[in-house]
Amino acid sequence: MEVTKTARLFFTALALALGLVACGDDNSPPAVHYYGSVGSGAGCSENLFKAYGAEVFTNAAQSLVDLAAADDTVGAHLASLSADDQKTVSAEVATLLGGSLGGTDEATSAQRAAIEDAFRIAPDDYDHFTDLIGQALSSAGVTPNEINECVVPLFADQTFKASFITP
Repeated sequence: MEVTKTARLFFTALALALGLVACGDDNSPPAVHYYGSVGSGAGCSENLFKAYGAEVFTNAAQSLVDLAAADDTVGAHLASLSADDQKTVSAEVATLLGGSLGGTDEATSAQRAAIEDAFRIAPDDYDHFTDLIGQALSSAGVTPNEINECVVPLFADQTFKASFITP
């Protein structure tokens, strides 16, 4: 029996609500997979950036840099950067996320290239990386519904994806 996207979203939300999403025994954040639960966009705020404000995207970007730098799968190069360089990358990611979700400042091609160079995500690791983006946005206060409805469709956007993946 095939599970529909709506059913997956329902069971993910139910698991979150009931606290059934297991944490690792190393006190890692809950393993919540946002990709693959692509929403229709119907539950998406017209402008996610306006709804949450710049501070949320700044916090999410810093959280993403921290999560990715500590991650064995995607963080090797990012972890090798200095704290100042990581802070610069965080600001560029905040511009990329904010601009992609309704903010007025769009990431320039130079910023996108710097992000790609800092993260160096292999194509096969992109889905794992999108989990980290979902965790970072969630920790900054974006609701799981809006992550699934507004942000997950963005993960499939080739320009957004190219900002992180190293060919």
